[in-house]
Amino acid sequence: MNTLSKSLGFLCLVWALSNPLTAQVAPAAKAAATAIDHALNAAAKVSGRTLPQEARILALRELDKAALKHGHQVLDAARAGGLELLEVAAKHGDDVWTFSAKVPEAARLLATRPHELLPLTRRIGTEVLEIEAKNPGLAKKVVEHFGDDAVKHLAKNAPPEDIAKLAGFAAKADNPATKKLLLQNYLEGGTRFLAKLPAKHILATGLAASMIIGTHQISDGIQEGLITTAKESPEVFASTVDRLLFWLALPFLIYFGGWAIMKLIKTARS
Repeated sequence: MNTLSKSLGFLCLVWALSNPLTAQVAPAAKAAATAIDHALNAAAKVSGRTLPQEARILALRELDKAALKHGHQVLDAARAGGLELLEVAAKHGDDVWTFSAKVPEAARLLATRPHELLPLTRRIGTEVLEIEAKNPGLAKKVVEHFGDDAVKHLAKNAPPEDIAKLAGFAAKADNPATKKLLLQNYLEGGTRFLAKLPAKHILATGLAASMIIGTHQISDGIQEGLITTAKESPEVFASTVDRLLFWLALPFLIYFGGWAIMKLIKTARS
């Protein structure tokens, strides 16, 4: 029985070695191991560190498991994220690999700012990392100014420079209702709407709803903007109307004031 088992085992080994499928798998496995090794070397270079042999073996093992589960994008993430990404994944959970595999270009940011970006990404989605990859530090500001849903929409539909402008203008807004109005008008008018806002004036003195309504008037007509504001933000509507009336009346005041002064001068001369 012993001899028979050994003979069968030997025959199986011979078959496996001569099988074309086995011949293909062996080089593939070697190539995968080489790719993982190169990815770890690149990660160490990004971090400026060298792993001890035991730690390196463990790191290779973890990277291999992550690549098998999430795909080869994990290796791209590791190359960009550095050894810190492996450490963050070991500490905070497997979803670190899920997120970084989807947005490898944000892997280094996730690796170095996990306490900020992980909670946001878990709550909102990888759109957080998409914004961060193009505008580091901006995702949190978008959430603060416009809320979670805005992150999802802007990441997919807005150019990076528009998102930066929106966040900058929102930081100068006089109240939350003005921020809401800013986003609503951007969603309707896009880049063209932002281009018509008086950027220098806003950055110097602040953003008021009247400026947004005025820009809306120039581009698409004031009526719709006023109706929306009146319905959703009555207090902003009242303030906006006051400011608009002032600016609309100002040219007439200047004209009639000048006319009265000129008449007084003529009367005095005569």
